[in-house]
Amino acid sequence: MASKDGPHPVDVAVGARIRIIRKGKGMSQGTLAKALGLTFQQVQKYERGSNRVSASKLVEIARTLKVSPSELLGEYDEAAQPAIDWATYTPDVVKLVENFKQIQSPRLRRAALKLVANLSEADGEGEAA
Repeated sequence: MASKDGPHPVDVAVGARIRIIRKGKGMSQGTLAKALGLTFQQVQKYERGSNRVSASKLVEIARTLKVSPSELLGEYDEAAQPAIDWATYTPDVVKLVENFKQIQSPRLRRAALKLVANLSEADGEGEAA
């Protein structure tokens, strides 16, 4: 449950990762809920971080989404601000990362990173990419 000050940042981050990965896989909250034996409202609460996900449920969610539990848990350093705001990830970002992870060649990985960097610079200048 959320504290009087709101949900714990770790619970919010885990919930955001669940939402991002679920959406990236084109799965609805209802579909995930049914696979887990939950209501879609419970999945909503997990994704908002207002309800904590137990370790066993985290493993079950990961299995359903076909990712490792560590991908849902992520890393958390209380002293540092998160480098990535997981709540802003879109399904396109998830697909980009999943596809990037499949590239084995270091040369091709560098080329992909350079391409994305060049496209983002061009888009920032108002050019059509």
